[in-house]
Amino acid sequence: MWYRTGTLALTNGSATVTGMGTDWISLHQGWILITEQGPDPLEVKRVVSATELELAVPHGGATANGLSYAIIPTHGLSDDLRRAVSDLLDHLSSPAAFLDFATWLQQPGNAGKTFAQYQAEFVGPPGQSAYQVWLSQPGNAGKTEVQFFDEISAQAVSVTAQARNEAQAAQSAAETAQTQAEAAKAGAESSAAQVASDRAAVAQIFDTFDDRYLGAKASDPTTDNDGDPLQVGAVYWNTASGGSRFWNGAAWEAPSASAAASAQQAVDAKLAALAAQAAAETARANAEVAAAAAAGSSSSAQSSQSAAETAQNAAETALASVQSIETSVSGMRDQTATAKDAAAVARAGAETARDDAQQALAAAQNNLGLQPVATSGDYNDLINKPKIINPIAIAIALGS
Repeated sequence: MWYRTGTLALTNGSATVTGMGTDWISLHQGWILITEQGPDPLEVKRVVSATELELAVPHGGATANGLSYAIIPTHGLSDDLRRAVSDLLDHLSSPAAFLDFATWLQQPGNAGKTFAQYQAEFVGPPGQSAYQVWLSQPGNAGKTEVQFFDEISAQAVSVTAQARNEAQAAQSAAETAQTQAEAAKAGAESSAAQVASDRAAVAQIFDTFDDRYLGAKASDPTTDNDGDPLQVGAVYWNTASGGSRFWNGAAWEAPSASAAASAQQAVDAKLAALAAQAAAETARANAEVAAAAAAGSSSSAQSSQSAAETAQNAAETALASVQSIETSVSGMRDQTATAKDAAAVARAGAETARDDAQQALAAAQNNLGLQPVATSGDYNDLINKPKIINPIAIAIALGS
């Protein structure tokens, strides 16, 4: 399992790694250290303390604190196990282990030695042999040298069997550790490849962002920050006008100007809407007046129609009267014409009679020698007495 507890600090050019909140005591030499600073693995040379490691190669990256990390187990665990086995064998090969004579002869430098030489190596405190020291221990008083060698031989056999078992277990653990180390190495390589891929993806993301946001500029740019053609949606901050501008594919647009134009259009539209509303209200008032007038006109029309019907009846009656009068007048005209003709005849006769009378009177006057007598008052002489003439008759005679 990878170890990730706490954070660490790295210093450029230094092989020392300092941990914060770490417990590195159980780590081992040869394990791999990977930090968030980069995918390159670092080899652990030595575990100094729970909060300090020594790297095999000084750190070549930047100095940084508070880095997250992961330590991957490798073949270093197998080395520790092999060392432990070696230390055990060294212990078993020392005089203090009380090996039997046959086992002792197999130790380096003992081949061909005698039993006396073997016994001479088991020396206790000054002036005492190993056998004498063994006798002084509880339960060994009175025992013979044969019992001494039997017991230490049995102990040696037991220790050897235990060592063999531990060696086999260590070998198995070493093989398991080797397998884990190989898997960890493959995982580390895979992780390194994944980290490299992630770094490329992150770089692509930053490049895409850099192509979209061009930063602060004093004038409209013609290319992106890499010198490539501008992409639709690219934006930058214009330091001269103090506002953002966006590339629409053909020109740079200032949202503030567009917003101002849109706001003015909105104001104009609102004013037009208010004017239209006022006109609508006026039209509605006029319609109401027209409706009232139409209602009055309808009533007047009904009254006028009634009056017209009455007038028509009166006109028909008058027409009938006129026709009757025309008939009467036509009859009177005929009578008048007849009377006129008769009057004309009578007038002609009267004129003739008058002329005859005047002639007769003149003749009589001449014959009788009479002269007109002056008149006074209402009296005239008989000859000059005025005649009374009917005005109607005169009118008829004159044709008026």
